Amino acid sequence: MYPFERFTEATKRVLTLAQEEAERAHHSYIGTEHILLGLLRERDTVASVALDRINVDIADVRRIIDTILGAHERIVIQQIIPTSRVKTIIEISFTEPAVWATISWGRSTSCSDCSSRVRGSARTCSTT
Repeated sequence: MYPFERFTEATKRVLTLAQEEAERAHHSYIGTEHILLGLLRERDTVASVALDRINVDIADVRRIIDTILGAHERIVIQQIIPTSRVKTIIEISFTEPAVWATISWGRSTSCSDCSSRVRGSARTCSTT
């Protein structure tokens, strides 16, 4: 379906963890909620650091997801498929780097608080 070899190892782990979360919840799909849980479980990503800084707790997220989606009975899942939103996220992840590479960046500054590189005014860090 998608050329996963183009993903970083951390991204591959997040997607694997998202599938595990879908299986844990007895869902027959991988949704954005599972991607969020995967990001929270994979501790070595910019996203997990950002989520940690705003105090997003995996137990709270799981509880909210269970409350919203309801409890599911144990079902036998033969194949877990991504939702259309997850497919869109994956497709954007392939095109986004190419789009940003074509932008003429202005000056570069470093954000020491989040250890990220902020370029020009197109994208800014809230801590700078």
